[in-house]
Amino acid sequence: MTDTAPTPFPFRGHALVASGDGQATALPLDDTFWPSLMAGRIAPDWLMLLSDMARDMGHWEMHPDGDEIFCLLSGHLIVVMDDGAGEHSVEMDTGPADAPVPQGLVMPRGTWHRFEVRRPGRLLFLTWGKDTRHRPL
Repeated sequence: MTDTAPTPFPFRGHALVASGDGQATALPLDDTFWPSLMAGRIAPDWLMLLSDMARDMGHWEMHPDGDEIFCLLSGHLIVVMDDGAGEHSVEMDTGPADAPVPQGLVMPRGTWHRFEVRRPGRLLFLTWGKDTRHRPL
C-alpha cells in the first residue's frame, strides 16, 4: 500500500510509463520528455499516450521487442504496415462523430508502421517502450 492517495491527472499532456514490476507513473509531456525517452533516461517497459491525430505520421516506426496496442477513440485512420513482405494497410474508423465506436488494433512486434489521417481524431496507444526504432518515409 502506498503512503499517498492516487490523484487524477490530465491524460492530454502526460505520458503514463509503467515498469515490469507493476509501477506506473504519469510524466508531463514537456520539452524534456521525448529527448529523455530517446536517450534512455526514461526507460519504461510500457508507455501509454493519448494522441490527437490531425495529420499523417511523417516517419515509420517499429518496436522489435513488443507488440503495440492502438485504441482509436474517434476519427478515421489508415494504418500502413511494412512487415518485410511489402506494404499493406488497414482502416480504423470509429464512424460518426456523434456516436463513435472505438476501434482496436494490435500491431505485431517487428512491423514497421505509420498512420495516414482521413478524419482527425484521438488515438490511445500502449507501446512496449524499449528499443523503438524510426526510419524516414
